[in-house]
Amino acid sequence: MMFSRYYWLQIGLIAFAVIFGLTCSGFIIKRLLLKTALEQEAAHYWVRYDKDHNAALPDTKNLYGYRWTNNPPIQVKSLKLEHGVHRLIIDGNDRVTMYDEHDGNKLLLVFGESNVNRLIWLFGLAPLMFSLIILYSVLWFINRKAHRHLSPVTQLAQAIQNIDLHQPKLNKHPFQKIQTRGNLEAEELRIALQIYHQTLIEFIEREQQFTAEVSHELRTPLSVIKGGLELLQYKFPEQATIPRMQNMVIDMQLLMDTLLTIARQGSTPLPTSPIDLTISVRKICEDLQDIFAARGMDYDIKSLADNIPIVNPATVTMIFSNIIRNALNYSQGKRVLILIDAHRIVIEDDGVGLSPAALDALQQHGETRHIESHRGHGIGLKLVKRLCNMSGWEIELMNKSNIKSNQAAPQTVEGLSVVIYTS
Repeated sequence: MMFSRYYWLQIGLIAFAVIFGLTCSGFIIKRLLLKTALEQEAAHYWVRYDKDHNAALPDTKNLYGYRWTNNPPIQVKSLKLEHGVHRLIIDGNDRVTMYDEHDGNKLLLVFGESNVNRLIWLFGLAPLMFSLIILYSVLWFINRKAHRHLSPVTQLAQAIQNIDLHQPKLNKHPFQKIQTRGNLEAEELRIALQIYHQTLIEFIEREQQFTAEVSHELRTPLSVIKGGLELLQYKFPEQATIPRMQNMVIDMQLLMDTLLTIARQGSTPLPTSPIDLTISVRKICEDLQDIFAARGMDYDIKSLADNIPIVNPATVTMIFSNIIRNALNYSQGKRVLILIDAHRIVIEDDGVGLSPAALDALQQHGETRHIESHRGHGIGLKLVKRLCNMSGWEIELMNKSNIKSNQAAPQTVEGLSVVIYTS
């Protein structure tokens, strides 16, 4: 398209330049050169007349003249003549004339201008137009050949960029309508990309189907286990291992809900609504109050400003439940501090934190596989990061000593800080 635009623009500009140039050339030839030539012809005739009073007048195909003393010829008798070069109607035609007087004699030279126009067209405009037609015909042919070879590749690249792997069912054949126009290499590339895309889509659909089916299948036994543990706690309230088992069942249920949410993302968009994160986080902490008490820990929520994004409510619950549960189960601390402002939420614990090597690996590579040796930051953190991406948020992990917040200085610099940027 860009080549075609410049191609036709160039043709238009050159055509304008040719017409303008020939117009200027015609003006110069007719107004300046002809005037000079006729003046010289008149002067040359008077030189000849001084030598021979019977000198013949100019009589050629393009130039002829009249000379008289008192009685002008009938062709010019009705004309009002003025000295110099002028345009006059002679014999019914508009001519360029030169009128002059010498020793009582009068001279009128008449130039056949139509012949000049014919010469300008024949030797000026016609050859130039023919050359331009040949030149731009060759360029047009090259453009068509280049378009046949380059256009399919460009369309294939655009089709790849427009593929949405999060919604694979919308367009399973993105390369089907692309015409390769006899380009064998482009056709082979199109077929290869179609096969690869089909394989990738089938893999994504199998993964989503597997995740959804496994999540559904695990929910039933987890519900049975949860009910059995409640009965056991009722019969044996003194057993300390039963609450721990109940907590693990709750964690597994939350994990199943997370997997189901991620599996549904590829098929239908999740519903969203304005969520007050201060209220949501406070409710999550209240629901986990028994676990706080069992761990001998407490929490403190500080809201510096309202933070009300438009997100999926279940996703918000899963994100903060995972992070707070990790702080409860694996931080080995005594307190969880949650700081909320208009653009981010900071969740801090006063536990062991991350080693410098693990933290450096996480910050440099952005992959949780570098810190999987830290219990509680494996699959849970991966899922939380994916849920944050689904919500358009960003998550960052760092030791408490590396974060700058608007709160008062912590009593200890140990512990992990999870920062979620909501805008």
